[in-house]
Amino acid sequence: MPRKLGRAGKIKTPHGIIETPAFVSVGTKATVKSLTPEMLRDIGAQIVLGNTFHLYLEPGEEIVEKACGFGKFMGWNGPTMTDSGGFQVFSLGAAFGNRESKIKSSPRKIGGFNTTATKKARIDEDGVSFFSPRDGSEHRFTPEKSIEIQHKLGADIIFAFDECTSPTAPYEYQKKAMERTHRWAERSLKAHQKAKKVLELSELFGIVQGGRYEDLRKESARVISKLDFDGFGIGGSFDKEDMGKAVRWVNKILPEEKPRHLLGIGGVEDLFSAVENGCDTFDCVAPTREARTGSIYSSKGRINITNARYKTDFSPIDKNCPCYTCKNFTKAYISHLFRSNELLAYTLASIHNLYFFISLVKNMRQTILDGKFEKYKKSFLSSFRA
Repeated sequence: MPRKLGRAGKIKTPHGIIETPAFVSVGTKATVKSLTPEMLRDIGAQIVLGNTFHLYLEPGEEIVEKACGFGKFMGWNGPTMTDSGGFQVFSLGAAFGNRESKIKSSPRKIGGFNTTATKKARIDEDGVSFFSPRDGSEHRFTPEKSIEIQHKLGADIIFAFDECTSPTAPYEYQKKAMERTHRWAERSLKAHQKAKKVLELSELFGIVQGGRYEDLRKESARVISKLDFDGFGIGGSFDKEDMGKAVRWVNKILPEEKPRHLLGIGGVEDLFSAVENGCDTFDCVAPTREARTGSIYSSKGRINITNARYKTDFSPIDKNCPCYTCKNFTKAYISHLFRSNELLAYTLASIHNLYFFISLVKNMRQTILDGKFEKYKKSFLSSFRA
């Protein structure tokens, strides 16, 4: 039986300490959709992630800088994080228009692979040209530009610019993109170190790529770990069934004394797998995005609150949940809000879903400290229906 890599720790930032493992709330445009910062604090959120590309488009990094950073801008006084914009290489390129995901679900093939990424993003050695999904205007990101924007956004933790590849991309392209990501990592680090002499504001994480291939993942981990990053992100595409194995390949190589963030992963089983294989933080839009469609999590699994059976169900979503939504409202009421297209539906569902994910990972942390993680995982997943 291989040694478990799961660990509990703390990440110190200028705006507070993050107790890990921790789930990161996603505030794409300096807002966690339908929630106020006060609600986030009540839910137990420790850190909020902003999207570099979207904040660059609107309101613009210059405005955010004048507001003293996106945390201050949105009224959040805790730790913050920004991605690099590298995910838009994927979402506006290979994935654009075909609903392709970062995670490949076997055996069904999702979409097709587009090596030239001609839809809304064009990749070359120097960087990426994007076409705005808002108005079609063209924009250019390079590693240096990404770091410059992130410095102005003012997050505590920022990421090197990378190329997030499609899970359907062939080995040859995954290798090419990985090697380009390594070169971009060096450029990102140089740009950050040059500016940091003046700014002294952010910790920079390098990103490991390599797709679903063991040799590429290990090579990327070795290359990125030799660079002077403050921590590491694990990005790119995975095979759903092998995600934990791929994360383990990487984390057995990355330095133990530095934090590891898994980018854009938020399935319940995926979180257990990521924690036991050595990841410290995770971000995903799933809790709030799914909440807005009426898909709500409970200890027994997900429910669709708009189903007819909930119209007269006067019990809380989860009787053992202490969140504001469960303490004060019934399934029948929340179902009514969704059916009536009331905006409060999004808020109440998002409060509960985000609390569910944050507290789930918090419980994982405690069970690691207590030496009971495996027992907790087995017990939870035995009754949870994905």
